[in-house]
Amino acid sequence: MMNGMFGNLTAGYGTEERFQAAGMMGNFTKTSQLSILFNGNNTNNRAFTDLAGGMMRGMRGGGGGGGSINVGGTRINFGGTGITTSWMGGVNANKEYNDGKLKIGGNYFYGSTDNVSEGTRVRQNFLPDSSSFFNRNSSFSQNISDNHRVAFELEWAPSEKTSFIFRPNISIGYGSFNDSTQFSTDALRGAQESKVNDGYNRSYGDNNSQTIGGELLFRQRLGKPGRTFSVNVNYSYSNNEIDGYNRSETNIYTGNPSTTQIDQNYNQISKSSSIGARASYTEPLGKNFFMELAYRYNYRVSNSEKSTFDKDINGFYSIKDELYSNRFENTFITQQAEVNLRKNEEKYSYVIGFNAQPSFTESIGGTRDISRSVVNFSPSAQYEYKISDMSNLRIRYRGNTNQPSINQLQPVLDNSNPLFIPEGNPDLLPEFNSRLSLEYGNTKRETFRSVRVWLEGNYTADKIVNKTWYEEGGIQKSMPVNENGVYSISNSMMYNTPIKNTKLYFTNNTRLSLNRGINYSNALRNKTTSLSLREAMRVTYRGEKVEVGVGARASYSYAWYTIEQNIKPGTWSNSLSANLNWTLANGFNMVSDVDYNFYIGFEEGMNEPSVVWNAEVSKLVLKNLGTIRLKVFDILNQSRNMWRTTTDNYIEDVQNNTLQQYFMLSFTIRFGTFQSGSMGGSGHRGGYSGGGMRRF
Repeated sequence: MMNGMFGNLTAGYGTEERFQAAGMMGNFTKTSQLSILFNGNNTNNRAFTDLAGGMMRGMRGGGGGGGSINVGGTRINFGGTGITTSWMGGVNANKEYNDGKLKIGGNYFYGSTDNVSEGTRVRQNFLPDSSSFFNRNSSFSQNISDNHRVAFELEWAPSEKTSFIFRPNISIGYGSFNDSTQFSTDALRGAQESKVNDGYNRSYGDNNSQTIGGELLFRQRLGKPGRTFSVNVNYSYSNNEIDGYNRSETNIYTGNPSTTQIDQNYNQISKSSSIGARASYTEPLGKNFFMELAYRYNYRVSNSEKSTFDKDINGFYSIKDELYSNRFENTFITQQAEVNLRKNEEKYSYVIGFNAQPSFTESIGGTRDISRSVVNFSPSAQYEYKISDMSNLRIRYRGNTNQPSINQLQPVLDNSNPLFIPEGNPDLLPEFNSRLSLEYGNTKRETFRSVRVWLEGNYTADKIVNKTWYEEGGIQKSMPVNENGVYSISNSMMYNTPIKNTKLYFTNNTRLSLNRGINYSNALRNKTTSLSLREAMRVTYRGEKVEVGVGARASYSYAWYTIEQNIKPGTWSNSLSANLNWTLANGFNMVSDVDYNFYIGFEEGMNEPSVVWNAEVSKLVLKNLGTIRLKVFDILNQSRNMWRTTTDNYIEDVQNNTLQQYFMLSFTIRFGTFQSGSMGGSGHRGGYSGGGMRRF
């Protein structure tokens, strides 16, 4: 099977002008692998990472996500945001030389996305004096991106004791954005409601991005068994440029009524480069006993430059706006020196270590320059006990430092959203996170029964959180600050087992988490403790020609706040689901899945249940090498395009356009030959994948 050619092609078209096209081809020999694949659709299947769009959204402070409810740490998905048309294609090749001592591989990938999203958003912000703000807006956005990525891999083992691995990559991306919003804010004090502001804003433009990265790994065995030396070097460079326009009008009705209009052109360039290395030396100290000495160094520089221009009397963007034109340079240096003692025995193993983590931060630009050094010390430990061949217990502890970002220290001022103005905090300290986890696993080989229990605790010192407050006219400002007392405890248990003397399989997942956070409600410090419990179980019947599964899920969330008026009742989100895969006579096959979701405890209008039911029927043709498939997405047309976010100081409801009911007819053809003969057989219903292919 590793010597031959194989592949498949799929094309489909449906109602609402939905389409899909996909293909894959592989050609394998004992020493080489070549694969080609492509995919195009407008059914919200993005296939691969959208690098250019992600960098653009990151610079502009944008985000994404599907429809869901998020409360107390629980998120319930309803549907995607907007409609995305995507195209992608790639080629991957690998070749071995000199009996496998030299391996060379590479791949090229192209991806394109076009996302159109329309929606409405309503946020109720609770203030400490029992009043609240209602922010309402309707929006339209279109984001287009194209990305090219090339990557290589070289593995060379000149001897049994020496090896090199080199993995460079480069990406080039292009994109455009067009976002517009109409907004208004009303204040509610008791039963009295008054208008605070209204207006519109529009931001549009183009961007381009380039990234270069890679890593080099060298490993060497040094004479005595167990004595090794290794060096891992990684590097990266990125450049992202946006040429955009920002237009808005904001009408303030409280205090001193005013109208502010903005019409600007801006060019923003963000560059980042980094290089890091880790050297490790292992020395045997006795039987199955080793000492590891390691040192890690990372150097990263980030630059951001923004030039903003207002119109002159002739209508040209030639007047520089100094307030929104700025330049920053940030330097981050992190080091880590560690010593570890490792013991490997038949029944147990452990690692005990200690590390020192000096870090240096320098920021030049803005209101003042920053230079700061911090040293964190952290022990690390891991213990694993092999109870039996199929049962083990593992305990781990680890600490790590997280540096504040350039925007958190001194943000590039952004007036594209007139109602939200971020500010930086040059006095921010790095976060330090401590993590302790325990994991137990047991599998019964004779019956395929498995149990896994996991418990983890996290504590973060100097946690970076956002302090928010409102100023006259309903303008919200935000500034990051350091806080202590932030922690989380979580536990999960998974249990799988076949039911004896039947063709039934039972699966159960339980998760419990407790989180303590610090945040602010109109500059008033608030502690939030949230509890989340999730239970999911499923029973599956697997026969020779039919597989049927039924399942249920229940999630409970509750939160306590030190700001008493923000306390809200606990909520339940529940789901019942079923799936069917039925192989019929004469090459027919039927697949269907249905999800019934219902909610308890949410605000009015958010507890409505929904049913999402999908189904498809297929027929093998052309001596089982082809498949005709009819698919129906969301048969009952109840797919919901909304989500709710509930926190200690606001409730936000969002509705967006999303993928809804459609019918699609598609055809798939499989082809290929191997040394053992031609492809075929009734078992081949989907695409093929070959063993040994490296990932894109």
